[in-house]
Amino acid sequence: FELRQRARVINNFNPDLTVIIHYNVNEKNVPWLKPSDKNFCMAFVPGCITPDNIRTNTGKINLLRLLLTNDIDESEKISSLLVPELSKQLNIPIAKTTDASYLSEHCMATPSVGVYCRNLVLCRLVQSPLVYGECLYQDNEKECYDLIKNTENVYGIQTNKRVVLSAQSFFNAITKYYSK
Repeated sequence: FELRQRARVINNFNPDLTVIIHYNVNEKNVPWLKPSDKNFCMAFVPGCITPDNIRTNTGKINLLRLLLTNDIDESEKISSLLVPELSKQLNIPIAKTTDASYLSEHCMATPSVGVYCRNLVLCRLVQSPLVYGECLYQDNEKECYDLIKNTENVYGIQTNKRVVLSAQSFFNAITKYYSK
């Protein structure tokens, strides 16, 4: 419900581009009581629609919108700019399909390295090109400690370097996307 509401608010704004910044976790590290040695960056774009998603008229309309607009192509373009930025800025490898079972079982790789079509609610319902960046694994043995160090002051807000580098990656990708 909350994600559908978020999509509704985004769509009411009628954005030219939607930016979703997310910190991931190692799916196999359940119940997250200890840190993981895994750490990857990636991005998701709309796609991998399942039969359940088109059983309703709303689902059919969403599928038609994705087929009839440039939202998927534009989402891949900006995501293909983001992933290398995240990898470079954060010094984290780009996820391959074999790095997580959800990538091999619930996603479809795009021609862009580290960019995957995934049937997430926001990917499916947001009506604009989007960049859904998975910056890092917050349960990584190094990241979980780095993410609590608030050593940076940006515009009067005390934060940490990993958040700043993630934001800088998005800024660089968006700047490149709009300069083309």
